[in-house]
Amino acid sequence: MSINDLLNKLTGDDSKIDTSFDAATYLTPSYVFRVQYRFGRKQQEMFLKHFFSIRGDGGSDYQVAQYPEILEKMAKLYEVNIKKNKSAWAVAHLLHMRIREGYSLSHSMSDIFDVSFLATIQALESTTSKNVVKAVDIATKNAIALKQAISKVYMFTVISTVLLTLAIVGSGYAYRFYEAKLLEAPAKLQFIQFPEPLFVVTTFISNNLIVFGIALIISIVTNYFVLKNIHDERRVILDKYYPPAIFIRLISSVRIFTGLSLLVSIIGKQTLDALKLLRDNCTKYEERHLDEMIKRLTSGESGTNQLDTGLLSGEVSLSLKMANLGQSATVKTALNILANEGQDKLLAAINKFSITTITVGILGSVFIAIMSGGLVAQVFMAQMM
Repeated sequence: MSINDLLNKLTGDDSKIDTSFDAATYLTPSYVFRVQYRFGRKQQEMFLKHFFSIRGDGGSDYQVAQYPEILEKMAKLYEVNIKKNKSAWAVAHLLHMRIREGYSLSHSMSDIFDVSFLATIQALESTTSKNVVKAVDIATKNAIALKQAISKVYMFTVISTVLLTLAIVGSGYAYRFYEAKLLEAPAKLQFIQFPEPLFVVTTFISNNLIVFGIALIISIVTNYFVLKNIHDERRVILDKYYPPAIFIRLISSVRIFTGLSLLVSIIGKQTLDALKLLRDNCTKYEERHLDEMIKRLTSGESGTNQLDTGLLSGEVSLSLKMANLGQSATVKTALNILANEGQDKLLAAINKFSITTITVGILGSVFIAIMSGGLVAQVFMAQMM
């Protein structure tokens, strides 16, 4: 399992696409490494643009039959300048061999390309569309924006953890220094005032840092299994108040609604068909929400509330509720709202989550550091008296 796979699992990304392919069947270990770790979203976007520039518009069976030939041509062109196109050549060769074995293009891509591309590719396999390059471009931008927002949360969480750990260790040293000097000159230090319960707690943590580190890792693993398996009414409560669940909800909301807007508005899929395509490339958690949307659409429910199943941020949800009061409220109305304001506001909610994380870390560590510095300063001042 790669590091990306582990991170995806810890954030609930257990997509149902079969990724059991073994790239080593057709590639050397060095090329397998390039495909897995050096073929990023920008390269994926460029590869798809090259592919569709040769394929052209439309989705006829004749063109699908040409896929192996197209990929073979791409591999030969990449091979001309192999030093700059090693990853792209490996991907073209790998897809070519898989399609020749009878796999679809989207299935062949499932362990190589970002999940945000897969629903788009599946839609294009069954839909005649002249917006192929535009769809790929939008999917790339959406994927990069989401990845950046997620990476920022990870980075700020790590920074906050490091800052708090350093502050706690420092406060432990400060308290032990105070206790040592108190034994030497209790009379001089008897009037020192400080929040002793705080230092008792931080000193206990710093003295058992390894134990708390192991406990943190266990809690992360436990959190993954709990959030993966709870999808009923309890999850609704967690989504409102439990930070890891809120984070996963925000990620899922961006993935589902940007993908839905792309499939319907750009590629031209019907809303119900688009939801079913997204369902094929989603996590178990997202599946519950997509099933609810499909249920509402098939039952004939009108208005814009069909898409509001609890994933949306409060502001976007309010916009949908307002639009639902209109006389001509439809799913298209909801998609227009999500396309025009949903993406930015949903990403803003993730960025707000990351800012909150780093703010708590900085304020907490600064507070502890100030308390520790104040205690040490009082000890030195008392000794000089």
